Amino acid sequence: MNHTDVHADTTTHTASPPAWYALGVLFIAYTFSFIDRTIVSLLIEPLKADLQLSDTEVSLLHGFAFAVFYTFLGIPIARLADSSSRKRIIAVGVAVWSLATCLCGLASRFSHLFLARVGVGVGEAALSPAAYSMITDMFPRQTLGRALGIYSMGVYIGAGLAFLIGGYLISMVFTADTVYLPPVGELKPWQTVFFVVGAPGLIVAVLVMTIAEPQRTASRQTERAPLSAVFSFVRREPGAFLNHFMGFAALGLLFNAFYSHDVFFRAAHTPVAILQPRHHREIATLVGAATDCGLSIEVRAGGMSYSGGYLVQNERSVVLDVSALRGIDYAHGGNDIVVVEAGVTWQQLDDFLRGTGMRPAINAPFSGSVSTIGGAIRQGLPADMHAVLALELVSADGTVFQTGALATDPEACSAWRGQGPDLTGLFIGDCGALGVLSRAWIRLEPLPRERGFFACAVSGPADYLHILRRLSTLPGNYRAYCFDPGRSGNLRAQSVSDNLRTALKILLSKSNPLQALNSTAQMLRTLRQWHSSTAPSPWAVHLVCEGSCRRQVAAMRDSAGELAGQYGLQRLATGVAEA
Repeated sequence: MNHTDVHADTTTHTASPPAWYALGVLFIAYTFSFIDRTIVSLLIEPLKADLQLSDTEVSLLHGFAFAVFYTFLGIPIARLADSSSRKRIIAVGVAVWSLATCLCGLASRFSHLFLARVGVGVGEAALSPAAYSMITDMFPRQTLGRALGIYSMGVYIGAGLAFLIGGYLISMVFTADTVYLPPVGELKPWQTVFFVVGAPGLIVAVLVMTIAEPQRTASRQTERAPLSAVFSFVRREPGAFLNHFMGFAALGLLFNAFYSHDVFFRAAHTPVAILQPRHHREIATLVGAATDCGLSIEVRAGGMSYSGGYLVQNERSVVLDVSALRGIDYAHGGNDIVVVEAGVTWQQLDDFLRGTGMRPAINAPFSGSVSTIGGAIRQGLPADMHAVLALELVSADGTVFQTGALATDPEACSAWRGQGPDLTGLFIGDCGALGVLSRAWIRLEPLPRERGFFACAVSGPADYLHILRRLSTLPGNYRAYCFDPGRSGNLRAQSVSDNLRTALKILLSKSNPLQALNSTAQMLRTLRQWHSSTAPSPWAVHLVCEGSCRRQVAAMRDSAGELAGQYGLQRLATGVAEA
């Protein structure tokens, strides 16, 4: 090969086969870099036990020792890549971090392991600056974005492989007390893992040397600019660099700090890894691998809960983010049951059913349309879960099982529960303690023809329960939401823009213009009532009355009003229930 074999063909707007080969090798190198970078997070417990490491020393090994040199050495190495052979820089870097990973397996104290981790950071700092430069020269503008995207995939594939390969290696080598590796001698299981993960990188370094050095583009063949010119350019374009820095910092927060916080609470630990399955069948593999590694699992849907129950509880935990599991389909070819994956939100299900005249026969929680159906089932909120007909779950060892009629016959109709023994109810409201939810079968019902609304203030939960008991004896269907003083107070804190957006949604949801104006007026009266009141925020009951005709809905609303009068309760504007 010569230089012209791999440079971008500007006449055909395509890259040559050697360019794609080079991209494949760089992708493999990037994948291996992330495996070597993160494998230490799976070996925290044996490292602490054998080397007597403190939590502070573990944090230094996992973060500081690697990150500082990885960050700051990238600048001089990129500078070197402007004038030297980039493939040789990458090959040396791959060899350095691979040998450093193996040296981690020879560490007998904290200082040895710290220096080896520094070596990993130094070696990996050589990869991306030179790789981006090579890819830019090998691919024309029309395919450059695709090439950079493929290369960047190495981070996420490497993170996943580190977990899966690491889990497999740990389960394999930890069954033996020691492993003999000539000429090193006997190795403990955690030392063996470092050698097995690091050694293949030396083969990757050889592969890098088979790449043909691409010819630099004409715009970059000029004499290398002095550092003063580089910093002058940065000063002239502060926005571009600042936005990049902030963007990558935000990614770091997303994958670490975000999953360590709740609305009101903060976890004591950050997760070892964030795992995001793309299909419900992947959950079993990830859960089984986490169990093999001795890791706890916290399931979240990429959002913020408010109970503190979904935060990482110990330093040996991973977060299973199911927000990408958004599959929805009808069950058994009918249109009365839907199968939803764990990350489906109420809004997504509503969009799926729009125009069908059907809805889930289960009240959506008042936590918002972006909350997940799986989260509501695991929380047991709302309490009435009769429409959850069957569940598919994954146990701690990775076993997949189903409840309801599906438990005895996977091909059976899931339209009923109680196909003894039916354990569906056991997994509703367990907050994920008994397994990881992957799919749910939910019964649908026709949309009501007419709706009406009613709201009143109550003195406490006792009045709320009395009203619900009385309403349950009346004809029609009532959907009830009870607000405690905290939630009622939150309504007063809503911004004007939020209120206007809610009013606009109500307007757009009505086909009748008069109904739309009336509903918007109700909403505005509610907001004025909440904001103008100086009294403490009350307990409040908000009812949605559903019936087959306006006369029935009016009778239901009148019955609720009579109950409120019997208990001496203050009526409220109904905009909250309608919203």
